[in-house]
Amino acid sequence: MPDPLSTSFSQQLKAFRGELSYAQFALKIGISKSLAHKLETSGEGTTLKTVYKIACALGCSVEEVLGRDAVRKKRSRRG
Repeated sequence: MPDPLSTSFSQQLKAFRGELSYAQFALKIGISKSLAHKLETSGEGTTLKTVYKIACALGCSVEEVLGRDAVRKKRSRRG
């Protein structure tokens, strides 16, 4: 069963990429094209450092890149 946070992250990246190719998006956010593809399709290779780097490149928060709803759900489970 996929992790909801990883799924949300992948969906957010796809939304941020929009009509850009993986190569164009990767250049914009400072990662390789293959990593951009992996992150968007499977979440493979996701690290906090990478998420932070993407957020900085996009001019938004880490929470926005991960998906606010998924972050809230993850926080509420901590108890």
